[in-house]
Amino acid sequence: MILETIHSPEDVKKLDKHQLPELCAEIREFLVQNVSRTGGHLASNLGAVELTVAIHRVFDTQRDRLVFDVGHQCYVHKALTGRQELFSTLRQFGGLSGFPKPRESVHDAFIAGHASNSVSVALGMARARTLTGGDYRVLALIGDGALTGGLAYEGLSTAGQSRGQLLVILNDNGMSITKNVGGVAEHLARQRLKPQYLTFKKYYRKVMNATWFGRKIYRVTHRLKKAVKESLLPSSLFENMGFTYLGPVNGHDLRELTEIRSAASIPFGGRYRAVDFALSNLVNAGVTDVGVVLHGRYQSMVDHLGTGKVWDLSRKRGGLRILPPFNYQRNWGVLPFRGKMEALAGVRSYLDTIRQDYVALMDGDLVVNLPLSDIYDSHVKSGADITVVCGDDSFATEDGTYFEKNEDGRVTEVLYNLHRPRGYRGLEVYIISTAMLKELVDECAAKDQFSWRRDVLRAKKDTLNLRCYIWKGFAAQIRSVQEYYDRSMQLLDPAIRADLFCAQRPIRAKGADKSSTYIGSEGKCVNSLVADGCRIEGTVENSILFPGVVVEAGAVVRNCVLFKEDIIRRNAQLAYIIADKDVEVLADRTLMGHATYPIVLAKGSVV
Repeated sequence: MILETIHSPEDVKKLDKHQLPELCAEIREFLVQNVSRTGGHLASNLGAVELTVAIHRVFDTQRDRLVFDVGHQCYVHKALTGRQELFSTLRQFGGLSGFPKPRESVHDAFIAGHASNSVSVALGMARARTLTGGDYRVLALIGDGALTGGLAYEGLSTAGQSRGQLLVILNDNGMSITKNVGGVAEHLARQRLKPQYLTFKKYYRKVMNATWFGRKIYRVTHRLKKAVKESLLPSSLFENMGFTYLGPVNGHDLRELTEIRSAASIPFGGRYRAVDFALSNLVNAGVTDVGVVLHGRYQSMVDHLGTGKVWDLSRKRGGLRILPPFNYQRNWGVLPFRGKMEALAGVRSYLDTIRQDYVALMDGDLVVNLPLSDIYDSHVKSGADITVVCGDDSFATEDGTYFEKNEDGRVTEVLYNLHRPRGYRGLEVYIISTAMLKELVDECAAKDQFSWRRDVLRAKKDTLNLRCYIWKGFAAQIRSVQEYYDRSMQLLDPAIRADLFCAQRPIRAKGADKSSTYIGSEGKCVNSLVADGCRIEGTVENSILFPGVVVEAGAVVRNCVLFKEDIIRRNAQLAYIIADKDVEVLADRTLMGHATYPIVLAKGSVV
């Protein structure tokens, strides 16, 4: 049981992210068992399990101040802060309180009931912190039911006007003792869905960002755009009060970065795209025939690849071949994407044109610098039917494939959909003979099979000679926002950069065509990767800046990844942010994520 090992929030922070769903399930079972005996507020706590776990992953409630509103949703908080054994006395005389109680634990910042006062209390704590020069964060957790109280709006109005560093988390689940009614409930419903608002912003950005001149107008006339937006559509109540509104936010879905591009075209490392690494790996090994199977939103990929000249793949014979995109049911076509074998069956005619005896299958979202020539030699010498390239680090990937092997290197188990990964992490790189690949594609097509790892690797592990090649260097599989952020930050380690960008196997990429980066007299840049064309007049620490980023005077950027042409205005404060292309952060704004929950700013947004 994971929950039994949790004695403090520090234990929550130590958990692997793949263990969190199991922890949440155990918490729910724990609550049902205990509250059914003692009585208490069950539903409100069952609905706040993930949120409370997330808060304790990000914040340190022994130092940071967490104010509940309403207080009876604090059971999960108490279970994670060393009070599990007291739950048999919940709401009993002399036992565990059903509300936050500072005398009970240092993690309880304030006594709270049904008062709608969390924002006001948190604002007072924030002002006290400012006056005393304290170094801690203050957050108020309020539900949509409590938000109907007038005191909540007095606090929000004053807090927004003060411009102090205060985080308000709105747990907007549409639930309360009775059905929420009135203008506030309707406004929150619009904030949850806001289809008109999002559609307007999407098409406005699309039109204005279509040309260089339009992008300049977009930035210069932001206030005019805001006025037009507010005249056409209802704006956010919270923005009108002076808050920077972010939401609804899902920090674990790569969709936030890939909405306008495929995963393989995600920018990485300050000047590269993920696909640059795959193509460079192949070219460095002497491969001259490369086929790229497109899928998803592939226009960005097509624009990036061009003729393949950057990677010396623009050839009369062979070279780069961009293969037809696989159709998707929801957005791009009539058929759902089911798996790699089905995609290969769709380009079966291309397989017949391959002149080489062996094929290297690689995913485009893999960032690695592999000695493919050595891997090929190992494959031939071992007599393997399929060589599986695996990583040797502890970094687990979402939806990853894992392999167990014997002492001879032969694969004994093919594992996936694991809560607790074991074995070696597959990098989705495979060496196989061309003849065998075509045979497997034809066999799967005849049987209406589509999965490479299930219908080939797992199904045939006992009949085919599958062998592992263990790569001990850096390898990143970009499968989620968290993985993207963690792996990007690892590049700040000189040893990892030397491993990934070695002189023997250079990584090729398009040039940015920018002037040299300028650091002003008051500018400061510490332990960061900065591409060409940036202008730094503020402070940049432990961050990655792509070409053309501007950090104005007084602005502070820490632990961030800023894409091309982002602008951080004067005195803005950013920490743990991933900002897509053409983002503008306005002057005096403060945006704070966390290492385990980085905030993603969409392309072209102004915040």
